[in-house]
Formats: sequence, structure tokens, C-alpha cells
Amino acid sequence: MFYFSQLQGKKIVSEKGHSMGVLRDLIFLAAEGAPIVTKLVVKKYSKIRMYAIADVVSINHFVVVKHEPQLVELAEDELFVDQNLLNKQIIDVLGSKIVRVNDVAIQNNANTYYIAGVDIGLRGIFRWLGMEPLLAPFYMFFGVAHKPHLLPWESIQPLELSQGQVKLKNKQDKLNAIRPEELADYLERTTIKNVHSIIDSLSKKTAAQVIGNLHISYQQALLRRFTPERAAEILELVQTDEAVDIMSTMNRQQKEDILKLLSAQKRKHIEELLRLSHTSIGKLIYPHVLTASYDDTVGTAIEKVKKSVIGTSFAHYVYICNEHEELIGVITLYDLFMHEPRTPLYEIMEPDVVVIYPKTSKEMVIQKMLRYKMYALPVVTEHHKIIGVVTFDDVTKDILEKL
Repeated sequence: MFYFSQLQGKKIVSEKGHSMGVLRDLIFLAAEGAPIVTKLVVKKYSKIRMYAIADVVSINHFVVVKHEPQLVELAEDELFVDQNLLNKQIIDVLGSKIVRVNDVAIQNNANTYYIAGVDIGLRGIFRWLGMEPLLAPFYMFFGVAHKPHLLPWESIQPLELSQGQVKLKNKQDKLNAIRPEELADYLERTTIKNVHSIIDSLSKKTAAQVIGNLHISYQQALLRRFTPERAAEILELVQTDEAVDIMSTMNRQQKEDILKLLSAQKRKHIEELLRLSHTSIGKLIYPHVLTASYDDTVGTAIEKVKKSVIGTSFAHYVYICNEHEELIGVITLYDLFMHEPRTPLYEIMEPDVVVIYPKTSKEMVIQKMLRYKMYALPVVTEHHKIIGVVTFDDVTKDILEKL
């Protein structure tokens, strides 16, 4: 077995000793099982030629080929080791993590060359630098085994091969074990076709978490590819404000087809935010807020907070409502936990709540936040019912992005 780092740049000579150029790349066929190396990519002066691997006589100090090797062209399903695999990120389906290919192992079996696996360890990097021998004393000093970190081909899932075409393996439970934000970060570096294939292979819960961590452009492109049923399944599990962002670019018919498949509560929240999205701050409203009744005790409110805070990324204030669901007060989480459990909320809440409305300008929102030193402000209707909150981070980010 040898490595691609040991091959690239080697001189190519014919059986009669004529110089044919230097090896620039290997071409392989991404078929079932171990990928077969099919061609050499050779550069001589400024010209690039491809020769069939069958014309290779031997590989030692030089790559020796037949006297008149056959010139060939790239087939539709073939890929390059250097261009399509080396230095790319892959999914280690056994270790359930994303790793980087530092080198590629080539095996020769009865004059058939194939990719045996990839080196994801430090030795792969040092091998390219010609410094691999320097690692031996280091490993010996620390008593660490001096072996390459080699992943066999069957243990990896390449995702960026062949212009967005992905052939998944039957180990998708391992994909579900990868952290959603890490998988989303990786998927944003590949094509939407790849993303769609991977998302389709995940569980509903994991798919929703991954989509929630994707850039909005990927979210929107994905949902437009899904059937209404599949889209509804995903949107049911993502945050309401994220669902609104995704649906805001859909046409009317697409929205209606998906909305009618959602639960009544989810549909109500999304429809309300979609209606508000045309207002000044509508797209900045975060609907998941902590609320409590004015006659609740501190202990009761704390229990509500514990149940509600799961899945809520914003939790600084608890908003107090009366029996008509009108906003009448606010209390910080810090103040809530500093009082005795039996204390009624109406005794400790701040009744003078600084509020904003869907039509309030972004500039006015920032002015109010700075004046009253509030990180977030509640958004209410004309009947003083709370819709959600707008945070300082979101409104300033929105303004800066448009400068």
C-alpha cells in the first residue's frame, strides 16, 4: 500500500526510458465497494494528458508505463483524487463525526489499483511536507503507537463527490448522531442536491434541527424541494420564527398547501407572523416568550419557566398577563428567583412595561432600548396582547446589514 502524497509529482517514464511528464492526479470510479483507480493525469510542460491505469507497468522511484500508452478521456462517473477527495471534509459514519482527508491510501491487487481508505491523522499532513520521519521520535517519547489514522473506505461517507451526486450507505443512524450544527455547517459547503439527499435520510427530529442551523438560503431552497407533507413535518418541529422566514419566499399556493397540514396552534402562530412580516419589525419578532398570570405565585411561575425554557433561545424576562391575556407587567428572571416561592407576581412585577408595536420603526425600537436600558422589548397588538419580543441584537444586525 502507498499514499497519493508519495505519488503526486513522480516522473512518468516509458518502458524505453522516455520522459512522459509528471503525475498530477489519479482518476477513480466511485462505484460500489472500493473505488477503482482508472486513469493517470500527467502534465508535460503545459499540456495535460490522461493515460489508462492499465498501461502502468510498475510504480517505484518512477511510474513506468508502456512505450505508447493509450490516451483516454474522463468518463461521466469518474472523479479526481486531488480535486474531489483530498482535503475535503467527509463523514466518518463509524465515529459519527466530520473529518478532513489529509491523504489517500492506494492498494494494488493483481495490477488493479483501488482506494483502500483515507488518512485523517497528523501523519497524513506531515507526509505531504516530507516530514513524516520527524514524528517517529515524538510518538516514541510519549509512548504513542506510530500508526497512520487510516479510515477504510467503507467507514466514510463522501458528500462532495461528483457534482452533487451522493450515494448514501445504510448507516444513517450514524448521521443522526452527529451534532446538528456541525452537520449543518458542513452541508453549507456542498450543493443543495447533496443537502437534500442527506436531509431526506435523517430522522424528522434531526432533520429539523439541522435545517434550523442552515443558512436561510439553504432552508428556503430545501423546503421548496420538499412535498407539502414533508415540509409540514419539518416546519412543525422548527422554531416558529424560522418557519416564517422559510415560508416568506413561497408563493401563495405553496403556503396554503403546507399551512393546512400543520397543527392548529402552529398554523395560528405562523399565519400571525406572516401577516406581521410586512410591517417594519415583523420579521424580527421572536414569538417564543415566557408568560405567567398576574395571580401566579413565584413558585408557580418558576415551574412554568422550567417547562417553557426548553427550546426557547431567548429567556431574560417573564411577561405578566391578566385574565384577558393583556400584558400588564414584567419581571426579570433574576428578580423572580430572588423572591420567596409564595409571593404573588402582582406584588413584585414592574407594571410600567415599555412596549412596541408591529408598525414601530426600527430606529424607534433602538432608541427605546437605549433609553430604558432594555435588551429586548415586547411587541403587543392594539389590544395590548403580547405577540413576541424584538431583541437588541436582531434589530441592530438587521440595520447594519442594510447599510
